[in-house]
Amino acid sequence: MPCCHAGLAGPFANQFTSDAQRFSAYVGGAASLPTGALGSELISALHVDLKLWQPARMPIGRPYRINDAFGNAWKAARPQRSRDPFKGHPADRAFIESLVLTLPPPPAGCVLSVFDQWIQDTIKAIRGRSLNLAGGAAPAQPYALSTIGMAQKILNLFLKYQACWHVGGKWDQKTGQFVNHPESARVAPFLCALHSPIDSRLLNALLGSPIGQELVDLGLINNQGYLQQANGVFTSWSNLDCLKTYFWFQLMLRKIAMRTWPPGCACQLAANHSNNSAAASNLPPGIFEPGEVWDWLGRLGDFWSDDKKEPKLAVKKKRIVYIKKQQDFWSLKWCCGDWANAGAISFDQEGVPGSYYVNSKIRHAGGDRALWEEIELMGGNFRLVPGFHNAPAHGGVAGIGGGTGYLGYRVFTSQNAAIAYLSQWLTVKYCK
Repeated sequence: MPCCHAGLAGPFANQFTSDAQRFSAYVGGAASLPTGALGSELISALHVDLKLWQPARMPIGRPYRINDAFGNAWKAARPQRSRDPFKGHPADRAFIESLVLTLPPPPAGCVLSVFDQWIQDTIKAIRGRSLNLAGGAAPAQPYALSTIGMAQKILNLFLKYQACWHVGGKWDQKTGQFVNHPESARVAPFLCALHSPIDSRLLNALLGSPIGQELVDLGLINNQGYLQQANGVFTSWSNLDCLKTYFWFQLMLRKIAMRTWPPGCACQLAANHSNNSAAASNLPPGIFEPGEVWDWLGRLGDFWSDDKKEPKLAVKKKRIVYIKKQQDFWSLKWCCGDWANAGAISFDQEGVPGSYYVNSKIRHAGGDRALWEEIELMGGNFRLVPGFHNAPAHGGVAGIGGGTGYLGYRVFTSQNAAIAYLSQWLTVKYCK
């Protein structure tokens, strides 16, 4: 029976409903988010994403609009630095919207193969339309939706809205309640087949888990959260242009979910989950060479805790924050090669005894979490008073330093004390 564990009355209904409502409340502009489910039943690769998902800030902010599924997916799929060839071409934008809104007819049997073939064809069609509009060739700085990475994100993020609205309801600001959303019912037959939107938030969340560390050790992701393409080049999600990489990543997430499915659901033909080939056998033909999929899965392992029978992704691991020496302060970064800072350490005068200041950005310019958000995600409270001070009126760092857009700072008597504070919530390393 297709997706028998994922429906509104299925055995995983309560688990997915709680996680879906958390996302629905956020995109619906709720003042606070409900608590997600604590269990480990996962209906799909998308559900793995929901377990790892953390909002960048609360409430949903500009330029995103409350409950605007397609508009928000369009904005999120196009990084700020990429040009938009669709401006002034409403017919082409409408064509992309028609692709995103259309799902294939649901089959009577296995839904995984039908969905995977459809999403491959749709990603290629979205990318192709963008390239044709921009001149037919991928430029050095990709245009909006002109890569596999950008095309998959607009599609998968839109479906994330639809799945959460169908299962958990759409948040209505006026009533303060989750309301039924009949238009999203078209996604119901494919709930267990849905993919995860690949972006920096998901990849960075994975890096903070045992899954991500194993992926790094295997050379499939690097410490910047870049995926390795089939040509051996590591690239950001927005520049990803390799279907093989896209599908092995989705297959890995789906396999984590499938380990929790009851026998008989979707394409499962045997009760022995550990020997189930459904996740790979239903991928579109022509993507992988013979043996490639199973070679990857063999290297990745099961990501499963034998003693507790829970996915290892439930483990919170300290994230690495890198200290990079700038001209007159030390920036705090999630990646040494990144241009955007999460925060900064500044001082009264370098090399002279005095105060040291741990500053946090209001928000991360690259769409990641700011320092204060990461600390509070790990159970701390950067903004706790006493000890927290608002940033100067000009928005720069306290002490010697530069930059604007800072939330505030905490004061320490030495560099070691500042680093000891950070080490409670983060693993501190230095850029070479």
